[in-house]
Amino acid sequence: MTYSESGAKGGENTPAREANLLGVIEEGKLRIAELAEEARAIADDHWNFHYRENALLLPKQKGRLVVFIRERKGGLEISWAWFRFIKKEGAIKSEVRNNHITKGRDHKYRPRSLARHCKDWEVDHVLEIESRLAEVRREYSHIRQMMTSAKLALKASAKRPRVERKNKGKLEYEEDVA
Repeated sequence: MTYSESGAKGGENTPAREANLLGVIEEGKLRIAELAEEARAIADDHWNFHYRENALLLPKQKGRLVVFIRERKGGLEISWAWFRFIKKEGAIKSEVRNNHITKGRDHKYRPRSLARHCKDWEVDHVLEIESRLAEVRREYSHIRQMMTSAKLALKASAKRPRVERKNKGKLEYEEDVA
């Protein structure tokens, strides 16, 4: 059974199909921007908690776990890091060094990895924030897969010869000249 015999239309709907695939890609980009804003709102919750709870603590009791949200090249990165202060010899001010924590499976960080870098008083809050961010990462991953599939379909469509039905029952192939 050929493409046209299966009930699908041939070459006349190709621009519409390509427009649909391009629409899927554009919708994906818009949704990624929305997810980035949602992730920033969740990260802001963590930062507000971090500042509020650390304000009156002694330096050794302060929490050092932070979350970063970064949009880059159409992508979205959500990562956890812990920081420390390093003062070099002769320096007036200390430098802040971030050490990123390795992410686990299923778009989540392992609770043990996060808890190891948390203070006891912030573990529950950090795990709750991470569960919310994991949902954003999961949706982002599915959207990226959808966009990649649409791009691959466009490439495959561009390489394939077009089929047109000129007379009933006769199929003719055309080569696209780009």
